[in-house]
Amino acid sequence: QLKSPAAKIGLKVGDIITSAGEIEAHRASDFHRAVLEQKVGSEVVVQLRRSGEPVSLTITLADVPSQFQRSVNPAWEMLGMELRAMPVDDFRRKYRTKYRGGLTVSAVRSDGPAAQAGIRRGDVLVGLHVWETTTTKDLSYILTRSDLSVLKFWILRGNQTYYGSLPGSTKTARRS
Repeated sequence: QLKSPAAKIGLKVGDIITSAGEIEAHRASDFHRAVLEQKVGSEVVVQLRRSGEPVSLTITLADVPSQFQRSVNPAWEMLGMELRAMPVDDFRRKYRTKYRGGLTVSAVRSDGPAAQAGIRRGDVLVGLHVWETTTTKDLSYILTRSDLSVLKFWILRGNQTYYGSLPGSTKTARRS
């Protein structure tokens, strides 16, 4: 029987990871950031609390077997908001605007970039950078671009259009 990657490195149920490498861990995405650009085979020191006591583990990064991979919501991870598609007919009925559609903001992480930019639950994201966001495919394309360090956005809130900016690719941001 195949053990999970976490069990193989010595993690136990109830362990609370407090840092990975140089990054403090307050949520799962912090751990992901710490190992994201590391190569398979590299070692990362993980600090954790087990039954209230500090524990240090050194893990060697490996490929994750497909049965343990989770789908990642890039909008939640990168921007701190959850988006869902709005049917075009519903969009047209609700908004009399030049925009052809949008994605409804269904949740905003209180400590995320979207919240800091003033985006609220119920807003409709109609564009990022120079592209429309009428489908989740549009969003995926935009968020996987590695050449965008800042994403201009525009949202609809009621009858008003609001503009702002969000951080883009972390790869680009690190280079500058």
